Amino acid sequence: MKYAKKSDSVKVIATLHRFPTTFVRRQLLRQFSKHVECLIVHSDYQKSELERIGVTNVVVIEYPALLSNKFLLDDQLDERNESKDFCIISFIGALSKEKGLDIFLASLDLLEQHVKDKILVQIKGRESDISKDFVESLLIKSGVRYSIKAEYVSDEEFIETILKSDALVIPYRKNFVGSSGPMTEAMYNSIPVIAPNYKVLAIT
Repeated sequence: MKYAKKSDSVKVIATLHRFPTTFVRRQLLRQFSKHVECLIVHSDYQKSELERIGVTNVVVIEYPALLSNKFLLDDQLDERNESKDFCIISFIGALSKEKGLDIFLASLDLLEQHVKDKILVQIKGRESDISKDFVESLLIKSGVRYSIKAEYVSDEEFIETILKSDALVIPYRKNFVGSSGPMTEAMYNSIPVIAPNYKVLAIT
């Protein structure tokens, strides 16, 4: 494997969104880190995990909050809050098992009907190892009101979806080793987040 060489005139910076889960990948990452100025991650948890395997040139930059869009939505949010008669529960991200979408969908069956009648489940994100048809079949089976958009979500739609939600669901599995942009954005804007209490999600 060839690496770019360090020089005084060119600084190479890399970003890492997920911690490597196998020994070989960790070894490769450790070797790679010696050839860059620094590795940027999005949480102190990821930094500590990298330092544990010998990668020390790590810089933490938290996910940004998309502030500029918030004020553009004030009128829309006021109008929605006056008229809606149900609670919007949103899932934003790839339709995948790693992100626990199937766990969330299965949990809807446990709700009593009078609770289901009061919520709208909103799902937005591109298809991964879970298909839109599968998601929709479980939503129909659960008997909840829902909307689903199985495609890439723009920055504008991302922040609008979060700000119009009453709560955000982050049901990620334990093998998820990254950070959550949707959770960071929701927390910044005082939107409740339902998430598991482990790894980076527990200390965000």
